[in-house]
Amino acid sequence: MIEGERPLDWYLEGVLADGKPWIIAITPVPFTVGRSVSRSLCLAADSVSREHAVLDVRDGCLLVRDLHSTNGTFVNRQRIGEEEVPLAQGDVVHFGTAEFRVWTSQPESEADQTLSCDLLALGLPNHFLASEREMHALLSGRLVRHLLQPIVNLQCGTRHGYEIMGRGNHPPLPTHPQELFVIAEALGCATHLSRLFWEEGLSACAGLPGNPSLFINVHPEEMECPTLIPALRRYREANPRTPVILEVSERFVSNLGIMTRVRRELVGLGMELAYDDFGAGQGRFLELVEVPPHVLKFDISLVKNIHERTGRHQRLVAKLVQMASELGISCLAEGVECQEERDVCAGLGFHYAQGFFFGRPSEAASACA
Repeated sequence: MIEGERPLDWYLEGVLADGKPWIIAITPVPFTVGRSVSRSLCLAADSVSREHAVLDVRDGCLLVRDLHSTNGTFVNRQRIGEEEVPLAQGDVVHFGTAEFRVWTSQPESEADQTLSCDLLALGLPNHFLASEREMHALLSGRLVRHLLQPIVNLQCGTRHGYEIMGRGNHPPLPTHPQELFVIAEALGCATHLSRLFWEEGLSACAGLPGNPSLFINVHPEEMECPTLIPALRRYREANPRTPVILEVSERFVSNLGIMTRVRRELVGLGMELAYDDFGAGQGRFLELVEVPPHVLKFDISLVKNIHERTGRHQRLVAKLVQMASELGISCLAEGVECQEERDVCAGLGFHYAQGFFFGRPSEAASACA
């Protein structure tokens, strides 16, 4: 902040049950949010935890941090964790399903402005009321569709299998799974959406020529669900020969107990485990040793333009591939978009690859043509 400059005033703008704007000054700080009446901002919504989140201002910057809430805190529809996240003018913040917009000056409005923090009549924003209805309609009607993206064997050039990519198919809601899961997490039904995506995806891929390997994505919350393995077992009993690889993001494999159990159960079902997004964040080397996946998918950030990257970068990737291979892990390069990237990845020892160079996500009939 420039010396002598007036510090910014920060506000949250919400919507009351009658549709009128509700303006809350974020002061004093730290400014706590929760269902408890002792919080700076009391939100009497079922999706809000007693101690949900905290906002603070340092050096003129507004920061938000989640306090282990049940239904999460979201910034521009991205769920945040325990670390502080900076907020800017116009950002949309959700405490559970309670929706607010951030302002650095009080918005002009002819509506009554309420600075009281104890508003027991708070209603959900219209957007979320509609989203809740539509999400339940999507789940009950199983209104999803699926795209397949080829996965190739780099060493022999043959098609190894497909990643099944779920999409929403209920027009009032987004189609992309990342956006759908933000809503589903806030509504407490992420496990149901995850199950619907992979069950319908595997069903849609029944009878594909050549019996390809099918990679399915499972939301982290479903990994802890006791009905996951029984559901996979039912599929295996009906489809004893189909190769299935269960993908879980590398960022969510730190619970060694759960991962050990899931891997053991998968092997018992003749299925495999894949860690996705390797290299996108904190490297999970302990998990690679303690609970090695069958397939390790290297994030596009390590692969993109790899033919133009420094020799140091290529040597690092080669060492990671070598290390994983020595643990018996097959390495897959994600996001390969040109011949040069394909050739370098093959030379670095990758076993498999996927990306636009081999085929864009498409309907089953087109993908298998």
